[in-house]
Amino acid sequence: HVTTPSSFALQRFFKKAAANSKPSTPNFLVLETTSHALDQFRVFGIKYEIGVLTNVTHEHLDYHKSFENYVKTKTKLLKMAKIAIVNRDEKSYELISKLKIQKSKLFTYGMKNADVNPKNFPFKTDLIGEFNK
Repeated sequence: HVTTPSSFALQRFFKKAAANSKPSTPNFLVLETTSHALDQFRVFGIKYEIGVLTNVTHEHLDYHKSFENYVKTKTKLLKMAKIAIVNRDEKSYELISKLKIQKSKLFTYGMKNADVNPKNFPFKTDLIGEFNK
């Protein structure tokens, strides 16, 4: 069992999903892409429009051996995407910002010093937590 199957299995799934979609409906697919999938080329051939990195935890250090290697692997998604979106408040951002991601396609979100934040993109919600205000 793997979260992200092989590139061949994914392409078969994409083909089936597209064949079953309604002609008048826009086709979009959201794919959670794991660091293992990125490192093992399981997403080979996928053309990502948008890559979003919300956070990096210490959960896969047994595989990646260091937090820096883990972040570098996750950053592959951002480099593959036409638009890269990153959580500016997340601790991995400092390292991500030092890696070579085309600045013209990198956008950040967060509470303060980000491209999108509550001051320049205000909204209301009943969800709890400061990040939902």
